[in-house]
Amino acid sequence: LQIATEGNLVKTLLKRYQTEATVLSRPGKNASDPIVVNFSASIRKILDMDEQNQVFTVYAWRTLKWKDDYLTWDPDNFNGIQRTRLPATQIWTPDIVLFNRYYHK
Repeated sequence: LQIATEGNLVKTLLKRYQTEATVLSRPGKNASDPIVVNFSASIRKILDMDEQNQVFTVYAWRTLKWKDDYLTWDPDNFNGIQRTRLPATQIWTPDIVLFNRYYHK
């Protein structure tokens, strides 16, 4: 029952998102409100370490969290579900670029 309910939630959210917003729209209904994005990264595995050149290569995960006014619901209508994941290609996502400070000569 939980899986079917979460599937219904995702369908409902994406259908409403396509009508009220677009992937290019800001996630806030009030354009003057800032969008606060929380960013975290965690190293999962060190793949290589070159001490001589002071370079290391890692496998890492990044997590971004923000409030999107277009993606809200009443958990009571969806079996108490309070959070879910949606495909990043279907919703607005912040433009975050990680820069590599190492320059190979």
